[in-house]
Amino acid sequence: MNLRRYFFILIIIVVGFALLAFISIILVSVFPESNFDRVISLTANLGIILAILTLIHRYSLYEQTLKNQEKLNFVSMTARFDDLQKLFVGNGKLEALFEEIYFKVGQEENQTNTKLSTDEFAVCTIMFQIMEDVATMHDLISGQCPKQYEGWLNLFEKWLKSYRVKKAWNMSSQYYGDNFRKHINSYLEGNGKPNTLK
Repeated sequence: MNLRRYFFILIIIVVGFALLAFISIILVSVFPESNFDRVISLTANLGIILAILTLIHRYSLYEQTLKNQEKLNFVSMTARFDDLQKLFVGNGKLEALFEEIYFKVGQEENQTNTKLSTDEFAVCTIMFQIMEDVATMHDLISGQCPKQYEGWLNLFEKWLKSYRVKKAWNMSSQYYGDNFRKHINSYLEGNGKPNTLK
């Protein structure tokens, strides 16, 4: 159980005891001489305890649902990356881009005169959309990136070192969300930290 769950349970318990105290005051004031006041009080206590346990159970189910959805989202993004890699395989028009991203990063030869082909531009926009979707879905640009998503950040950093990718970004950045665009521009301007996009 994480701290958030403990805090949530603590709030429920405090609220439960507050309700119990309120109900007890009402019962005592309405039935001061009743022989059933203890029975009523006990019943109220049991009801509150049951309500608390129900809320805890529902919250646990909610958290588990979120975790399952997060796993599905992660798998979905991985599948999109696999589809992107398949575009590179056997496509001679993308060979230069592929080599620049994965094998020739940092080499400056003739980059200023490099012309971006239609195929390369299209693939780069797919890359940018994957980056934006992953960053938004997993909140990777908030500065609170979980360890399990660092692989994505390392991949995005490698992509953004490519001259062709940078050129495609300059041509298409206006088509992406303002927050994402600002973070990528800041990173490209040298304000990003290693392995982050913040």
